Amino acid sequence: MNEVKTVLAIGLVLLSIGCRPSTIAREDVAVVAEGNAEASIDAISEPIAIEPLVSYPFTAEQLLTARLPHQDTKEGVIRLFDTATLFGWEIFEAGNWRVEDQAIVIAADKPTILATSASFRDVELTFEIQAEQGTEARLLLRAPFGPKDVVTPSVEIDLLGAIGDDQSESENEAEWLSVKVAIEGEQAVVNVADLEPVEVKVEPIDSPRGRIAFRLTKGLMKVRDIRARPLGFESLVDGDLSKWKQYPDMDGKFEISDGRLHIQGGLGQLESASSFGDFAVLVDYQLANADVNSGLFFRCIPGDRLMGYECQMNHSIEEGDPLRPADCGSGGIFRRQDARAVLGLGDEPTTLMLIADGPSISAWVNGVQVSNWYDSRESDENPRRGQRLEPGTLMIQAHDPTTELWIDEIKVAELR
Repeated sequence: MNEVKTVLAIGLVLLSIGCRPSTIAREDVAVVAEGNAEASIDAISEPIAIEPLVSYPFTAEQLLTARLPHQDTKEGVIRLFDTATLFGWEIFEAGNWRVEDQAIVIAADKPTILATSASFRDVELTFEIQAEQGTEARLLLRAPFGPKDVVTPSVEIDLLGAIGDDQSESENEAEWLSVKVAIEGEQAVVNVADLEPVEVKVEPIDSPRGRIAFRLTKGLMKVRDIRARPLGFESLVDGDLSKWKQYPDMDGKFEISDGRLHIQGGLGQLESASSFGDFAVLVDYQLANADVNSGLFFRCIPGDRLMGYECQMNHSIEEGDPLRPADCGSGGIFRRQDARAVLGLGDEPTTLMLIADGPSISAWVNGVQVSNWYDSRESDENPRRGQRLEPGTLMIQAHDPTTELWIDEIKVAELR
């Protein structure tokens, strides 16, 4: 078992394409940042539609079971893989990516890539991996490829190297190995299993954000329990709401009570003083009951009345089925894409993570992704009418006289 871990560690390579070569070496691990253009991924074709993959039968129980503890989600931890489907992922270069026994599985003899639809900048990533002998696979961070894009520099980690070359043929199955990677600014830290972490400097690149992806060149690989924690958040909630603009002429009331933002009353809005374009935002909230209607509006026209995209906050369901949101569902993009499941229940404490990067908008509730929408409409200043990519304010909505909720935290990390 320890022999397998050592072989894996020796194979770790961190590649920041377009940088001067530099090496950090130890007896058990080597991490390299090198400028080898041939080591980067080839030009990427347009994503292959993944609808057949995400249409695997899944149940509300599977998604509810995949939810993470509130203690983790309020710190920003989300699942990138819901244990049942490939919702939130895209395939680049054809490959038979599939879900088996709560793991993503791929076997191939030519390059294939599975990438998140959402983009990340500074992030902490953890997952478990298993592979057969001779498998060649890499993890890509800040990968900016997309439809019709030419590949630009990204950070790559050679996950497996020569894993399995020294394994006995009598072994039935490779070991599941834990991997933790944190990238923040120009620093990356890689930790495999129980080995000492390795730090490496990452040179600046033109696009310091992008997708998280797995690339298999040959062999068979399984990955499970993929979790991410975006970094760099700044809180927007303080004791006197100094980072927000109130509208006293509207009926909704917004006030700090016992350290929490209390929202109630009729129609109203609380607007951020700052504007945000591409960002991740985390809202830790509690509804008074499942039928309370509120929402997080974003890229709003400053000063206008709730004139932005809306990410819904509502836990009501039809006929007791979480797969049937009664009013879009928390994490759904109102009037654009309903949440695929309502994963905030009743008045329980709930966290909403929203990532908006250009026209790509994704949301997680209690750690599980519930929406994945791409705004392909024509450009328009008003996001109710068309695609708005320009920065705009955030707004918290008071919907009607029955609205009542509490927000413990709202924090934002810009994707710059």
